[in-house]
Order: sequence, then structure tokens, then C-alpha cells
Amino acid sequence: QTNQRLDASIDRFGQLLALNSVVLSSLNVYDGMSMTSARRAEVALEEHLCAEYSYNRGTCMITQLPGTCVLAHLLPVSTAAKSSAAMSMLHMTPHLLHDTANVLLLADNITSAFHSLQVSFVPALQEGLVERYVLKIWDASVRSVPVFSDSPLTPTIGQFDSQPLHLHADHAIFRRFVAFQTLWATARHLGGHGSADSQLPFRMELLDEPHRQRFWTLLQSQRQELVRDIHAEAL
Repeated sequence: QTNQRLDASIDRFGQLLALNSVVLSSLNVYDGMSMTSARRAEVALEEHLCAEYSYNRGTCMITQLPGTCVLAHLLPVSTAAKSSAAMSMLHMTPHLLHDTANVLLLADNITSAFHSLQVSFVPALQEGLVERYVLKIWDASVRSVPVFSDSPLTPTIGQFDSQPLHLHADHAIFRRFVAFQTLWATARHLGGHGSADSQLPFRMELLDEPHRQRFWTLLQSQRQELVRDIHAEAL
């Protein structure tokens, strides 16, 4: 019965996302997300993350370069106050938003791009058919952005397109939140014609047929990923 309710809620979400002129705004927890909230708690969580899994503080999990790094939240801390619908669908409790499974340590401009739905992490088979998360760039405008905001001569985000996320073997992140963020990024950039200025909600009926078909195909694939990960982690 729980599985049936979950499947129904995700199906409804998929219908709203793909068919309606207006996306269900109560589920878009990434809108207006800021990196400046609760900095003291962020520092404590970062210290705990690095101590627990022997990460080097200040080293990005994508670039493996030292510099100005900040935590990227797979599901924003503000979700608990902003969207009870998302919390329920993802089987989330507020204290887990501050868990190490909900964060990555990334170069500050990569974190900003992730929170803004300009990049995602998608599963890919690498190194002898081992599934790893790799960086997926949705918004071409971030390709030329340096990975560290205070070091303009460092490599750009675009140089790490499709590069793997380097996680400690024991650091299990919430896969369902990764899939949820990717679903919203898809909606913003494919549903919004891929523009850096495109915002949710968008009008599905304004897409041309090839673009609409591409969006449908990718949306269905990512919806299946989300369903799989929710079932595997939360049920």
C-alpha cells in the first residue's frame, strides 16, 4: 500500500512536470536557493564530513583541487520549511537534511551551479562497468566559469564535464536526492529550451516536436531513476 501511494505521487509529479503549463511550485525546492544560510552549521557539518571519511578540507570532490570549497546540499536544508510535499514524497525527515549523506564538498562555483540547477550528477558506467556519478552540465554558460570564485586562473567548470565524483567508499549519499535535483534541472533546461535564463514554470506546448520528444524521453528515464532510488533507500 505504501508503494502504491509512492508510485501514485511520483506519477502525479511526472504528469504535472511534463504536461501542465505550470509546474507544481510546491515541489521546486531549488528555486531561490542561497549558499549563505546557516554558515556556522555548515562549517560544523563540513568538519564532521571530512573527519568521518578522511576527506581533505578544502579539496573539491570533482576537481580534486584545493581551494575555496563549500558544501553542496543534494536536497536544500530549506526543504523542510518550504515543501512538505517534497519531504513526504522523498520520505525525508528534517534531521536528515543535515546528514553527511546529503552533502558534497565542491569548489564554490560548482556548488553554486549545482544549487542553481545548471549542473547535476548523473550515474554512468566507468572503470570496468562500475557505476559512478559524473558531472553533467546543462547550462553552457557555466563552462567558462572558473571552478573557484577567488582564483580566476584555475580550470573552468567545463573542463570537468563528465568527470567522476570522487567519494570515499563508505560515504553513501542519498541517491534519491541526486535524482530529484537532476529531474528539476532537466525541466528547467530542456523544458525551457536550454537557456541560461529559462525559469520554471515553463510552457510544454511551446516546444517544437523534436525538443518535446527529447524532453519526454529524458524525463521518463529520470523519473524511473527517482522511483528506483526512493524504493531502494526509503522503503
